[in-house]
Amino acid sequence: MFDKQIIREAVGRRFFSVTFITKDNQVRPMVCKLPSADRFFSGGELKGDRSRLLSVIDINLLRKGVDPKRAWRSINLDTILEFKFMGRDWVN
Repeated sequence: MFDKQIIREAVGRRFFSVTFITKDNQVRPMVCKLPSADRFFSGGELKGDRSRLLSVIDINLLRKGVDPKRAWRSINLDTILEFKFMGRDWVN
């Protein structure tokens, strides 16, 4: 099981890739980084238990010129299939 705090401490401000299952049961790969500033959060209300959600920034959206606030995503730690960081796979 992946732990949010361990991921935050290990990754810091570097890029990583993750493959996970979305809410609508699709397998989705993503290159991302952890948000480093409030400019990535649009200020909406965060509802429910977020203890198993990892907030990330979708790097591919940023590269396409999307507003940083629209590149913000939440990944359910329980649905991660693959996590790659610094050339290594983390296994659940």
